[in-house]
Amino acid sequence: MRRVSAVIGVLILLGALTVPGMSAEKGGCMSGLVGCLIGPRVGLELNEGKPVETTEWLRLVGIGALINDYEAYQKNGCTGCLLENFLGPRVGRQYDYRNARTLEWVSLVTLGIPNLIMAIEAYQGKTMTEIEASEHLRK
Repeated sequence: MRRVSAVIGVLILLGALTVPGMSAEKGGCMSGLVGCLIGPRVGLELNEGKPVETTEWLRLVGIGALINDYEAYQKNGCTGCLLENFLGPRVGRQYDYRNARTLEWVSLVTLGIPNLIMAIEAYQGKTMTEIEASEHLRK
């Protein structure tokens, strides 16, 4: 019964997040929720107008991680694959032009607190481009 409830909850969440016009605003619940559930950079880039990819949605049920890791491996080799696997979606695929954040590295040790901080940043309306400029992440 719990599995059925979990599947129904995930389907409702996916339906709510994919409604057209939900990501038109900068910041808010959707950006924070996506940042929490899918990955830290996804919510920040949702504020820039970049959509959540299908493979990132599939990460919620465990299927999309392999596809994302393979894409990161193709683009940035073993380093990209490891970053994608351990630090979250988009980190390994963006490694050729953008370094990993300090908060992303700290999330390996503290389990959740940095991810919550990054989700709050997304909720507040910050974008990955703003953070890239302030933390000097551009290579």
